[in-house]
Amino acid sequence: MSYDIDGDPFMNPGIREVVRYLRDRGYITMDSGDGQTAYWPECDLTIPYVYILSHVRHVLVDGEAVHRLLSSEDFPFTRTEDFDVQASYSYVGSTAMVTVLGVLDETAERNEALITRTRGAIVAFSDVALEGET
Repeated sequence: MSYDIDGDPFMNPGIREVVRYLRDRGYITMDSGDGQTAYWPECDLTIPYVYILSHVRHVLVDGEAVHRLLSSEDFPFTRTEDFDVQASYSYVGSTAMVTVLGVLDETAERNEALITRTRGAIVAFSDVALEGET
């Protein structure tokens, strides 16, 4: 049974096409959010994100491949100034994943407020993290 992205009632509308784009290229997405729709407020981020399942032996290569794919000039979606791709491995959960941040599936003009909010959320998060490190 394959995953029906259009039938998923919890798929945030602002990230759906980015998830479809990644899945159509063979990536297994685990979680995503558009940064504005909060079906699960306790765990949804305030910035657009997609988590992609990987393997510990391939996570760095997968991260680089996703970064190249999403950084290409023909990528059809909007990248905010805070666009980032991260690769990580959890020893506790034995989970390797690639995290994509700051990608929207609508044009920059239609998402100007969300892009501004995304930048603010990352700055606010950074400020909180830095305050805790004193």
